[in-house]
Amino acid sequence: MRLKRILEQEDINFVGRPKNKQKQLDEILKIQKVTTPKGRKGSELAISLFCDIANGTHPVEAFIKANLDVLPRKRR
Repeated sequence: MRLKRILEQEDINFVGRPKNKQKQLDEILKIQKVTTPKGRKGSELAISLFCDIANGTHPVEAFIKANLDVLPRKRR
C-alpha cells in the first residue's frame, strides 16, 4: 500500500523530464519487459529504479543514476 501511494505521489508531482533521461528509463524498463500505463510517467522513475537494481545495478549506483539523494539517518 505504501508503494502505491509513493507511485501515485510521483505521478501527481511529475512535470516532465528531458528526452535523453526518458530514453534511459525506457531502456531500463525494456530489459525487464515492464511497460508503464499511460499517465504514469512520474512513477516510471521509481519503477525504473527497481528494474535497474533487478538488472544487476548496485542499489547505490541505481539511486545515483536516477538522481536520487539518500542521506543516512544519522546525518539528517
